[in-house]
Amino acid sequence: MTSQQKLIVYVLVLANILIFCCGLPVAIWFMLPSEDQTIASAPTPALKAAPTFPPTAIPSPTLPPTTATRVIPLPATPVLTPAEPGWTLHSLPQDGFAISVPTSWAAQPSDPAALASLMRQVQEKNPQYAKVLGSQAPQMAAAGIKFIAIDLTPQPEAPNFATNLNVLRHTIPSATTFDAYVNTNVKQLQDSGIAKSITRRRVKLPAGDAEEIRYAAAMAITGAEKTQMALTQYLLVRNQQGYVLSFTTDPKLDAKYFPLFEKIVRSLQWTQ
Repeated sequence: MTSQQKLIVYVLVLANILIFCCGLPVAIWFMLPSEDQTIASAPTPALKAAPTFPPTAIPSPTLPPTTATRVIPLPATPVLTPAEPGWTLHSLPQDGFAISVPTSWAAQPSDPAALASLMRQVQEKNPQYAKVLGSQAPQMAAAGIKFIAIDLTPQPEAPNFATNLNVLRHTIPSATTFDAYVNTNVKQLQDSGIAKSITRRRVKLPAGDAEEIRYAAAMAITGAEKTQMALTQYLLVRNQQGYVLSFTTDPKLDAKYFPLFEKIVRSLQWTQ
């Protein structure tokens, strides 16, 4: 395997190391009345005989027949915001989200059938990248990665690096709060020993609150040689699902790509 192939493999693996695996206990307390609690009641007054009056004829009003109407609410159908010119909206209703990326990016869901189309696009620009990505498809799908997008635009500053995005979705315990989800993932990232200079901040996106995590990583490719990488990840929770959007690029390109990463993540929409 060439050093470029190894780099691509490591990037794909590293970009998805945040897998939530821990449940959190929850205690729910119910307050019930005490068995020995007594409720004082007022004495019942004696009833007097009701007076007798002569009957009076009162005409009965004519009322329209009553018809019972059952209203069944229909589920709301999300209306997706279309992508702006030069961008493509990718909708994955089965996974609960849609996202837009520049049209110049090759993008597909990560299931093996859809990846065949992505491979054809990548093959035209980078045959080696297509070969390695194709070999990783089963592992990525099994890890919960639902969407992959790759910028194939040539970058003279990093000719052997393909900036990419992947979206991971997985079910989390119903009692898990967003803060607990974020803190657990950050701790796993810190314990991995791979990430350096971790920064994080809470951001508000059109799709909801998200945690932005940025860090650098170095992976050995051949011998003592290490390749530097810059990663930006966004964590969100919706409907008992955790979502991790991972952007990976070369550190020399990070400042250039970061505004684009922010724009892409702000295009995230929910389909459920």
